[in-house]
Amino acid sequence: MALRRWTGPLACALALAAAGVAGAHTEVAATRPADGAALGAAPRQVVVVYGAPLGAAGEASAEVDGRDVLAAPPRLAPSDAGRLVLPLEPGSGAGRYVVRWTVTGADGHEVAGELSFRVRARPLTADLHALAALLQRTAERLTASLPPV
Repeated sequence: MALRRWTGPLACALALAAAGVAGAHTEVAATRPADGAALGAAPRQVVVVYGAPLGAAGEASAEVDGRDVLAAPPRLAPSDAGRLVLPLEPGSGAGRYVVRWTVTGADGHEVAGELSFRVRARPLTADLHALAALLQRTAERLTASLPPV
């Protein structure tokens, strides 16, 4: 008799726990780059990893200081349907990036997400050093190709 009394509440608790676990699968597990990251160079893509396979990629936008830098529509990774890939324009540059997307979970529900990160401007001294090295190599090649005096 006591077992029968607990069967109803136990079944209810298990059903609620299973529903909670199933609902949690369509949550972001990680992003690359991480939300709030400060990078030295612009990434070629943003990857959003979910806890379970997704049904479909939805719409997306990627902006750096208000300029659109999304290179192509978002897609699910061929090897992992739990990874959303958002390709960015090459050389998007420095600034504050804001990336927004929607996906459809395996359960059919639409889920939206957003992250932002910053790409620091490359210091001018780094460009000047690279230019000086290029000029040095060019001068050495020209000198080596001249006939001896």
